[in-house]
Amino acid sequence: MFPLSVLYLMDADLEAFAAQLAERVELAPQFFRNNPVIVDLSQRSAGSPLDYATLYRLIKRFSMVPVGLRGGSENEKAAAAQAGFNILNDAKPGSERKAAEPPPPPAPRPTVNPTLVVDQAVRSGHQIYARGGDLVVLAPVNPGAEILADGNIHVYAPLRGRALAGVSGNTNARIFSDSLEAELISIAGRYQLSEDLPSSTTRKRVAIRLLDDKLHYDVLG
Repeated sequence: MFPLSVLYLMDADLEAFAAQLAERVELAPQFFRNNPVIVDLSQRSAGSPLDYATLYRLIKRFSMVPVGLRGGSENEKAAAAQAGFNILNDAKPGSERKAAEPPPPPAPRPTVNPTLVVDQAVRSGHQIYARGGDLVVLAPVNPGAEILADGNIHVYAPLRGRALAGVSGNTNARIFSDSLEAELISIAGRYQLSEDLPSSTTRKRVAIRLLDDKLHYDVLG
């Protein structure tokens, strides 16, 4: 098993797609570098044909690795294969599972209190971004969910998804969790995947910070 990112294309406007992708990559460039991705056409509206060769080059331009493509008609799959995409089986593990909804737009910058508080579980496929401040989550962060903050991240529940603090480059940001079970931890672009996390921190209450430009984990009492 290896974590993969999925790009859901909604239409054939690759210029808008490139602008949106550039904005997302700018938040965490180290995370996206050499990140394997799958392109999914299941939610694309009918309309203009897609330029798959340009799409392939765009993904490579942002230093990501296009693993394959799923969805689309047989003609679209043939065009994608000619552009260099591997064509994946449309069937997904757990056929009853619905396609993940696109993440909600980032919350606007608060004018008084920059701390964003979330008191409901963050579900798989959802993303929450505390722009310009800290993020406090009072419920579990499920596998496949992603939480980001320009400042610190506090999770007073199990952290099983991805947590990225200091995404705008704040090297003093920290991540706190009541139970560390994360898929990915990142502070200011320095990150580790689940298999690289110290075994001594699994399901422990921890505080994570950067020390000598590396992630350092403190188990709390």
